[in-house]
Amino acid sequence: MRRDWIADVLRASVREHDWERPPDGMSSMVSGRSLEELESRAVYHGVGNLVFLSLRSLPDLDPEPVDQLGRRYVGGNLRHLQALGDLACLEDTFTSEGIPWLVFKGPVLGELVYPRPDLRSYRDLDIVVPRADFGAAVMALEAAGAKLLDRNWEFLLERRVGQLHFELPMGTLADVHWHVLNRGEMRRSLSVSMDGLLRRARQVELNGTSLLTFEPVDSLLHLCVHAAVSGAVRLVWMKDIERAIAAGGI
Repeated sequence: MRRDWIADVLRASVREHDWERPPDGMSSMVSGRSLEELESRAVYHGVGNLVFLSLRSLPDLDPEPVDQLGRRYVGGNLRHLQALGDLACLEDTFTSEGIPWLVFKGPVLGELVYPRPDLRSYRDLDIVVPRADFGAAVMALEAAGAKLLDRNWEFLLERRVGQLHFELPMGTLADVHWHVLNRGEMRRSLSVSMDGLLRRARQVELNGTSLLTFEPVDSLLHLCVHAAVSGAVRLVWMKDIERAIAAGGI
């Protein structure tokens, strides 16, 4: 059976190494190869930043796929800064209304779990408020200039979804949850105490803003559950779990 060289490159890229240099043996793995499929698979697996950093200093590579990964890398860093700004606005909005909330995944992983925030890209923010405060949180967000994106209320009610989607004032997309398990049938089959998660939350600082997030064990368990119910098919979810354990507090 022919060895999957792209899988070898992905594995080498996500292993911890000096991110200013390519991993050992990377040059021989990619030398003379078209990298177009590598780029698409790296993006699918959510590890484009790690692959870009592992390739960028190598000479004589297929240039366009690496440039594409580089553009995604820069765009992800810009989105991270934008998200940090929106998080500060969320803190002001919810604090003024007396609404408890926390943030998880996304910038929390980049800032607190990975060695550097540019290693972990993400597309949106995930925040959670207590179910009893969810309506007040929606109204507070809209009053602060956030745009509610969901429209098919019949579908949402039928599925008993645990979140709504917003575009925040600085442009960040946010999933606003009252439960970490989004689908009603999933909540019926897997018991997760949101009261317990919120009660055990810890205070962290992201770019000078003091916020709540899951405590380390709850964060690790949530990453495992999230990967499992999503099919466990993306490499970034395995990397998140590895980093959560390495970060300590377990």
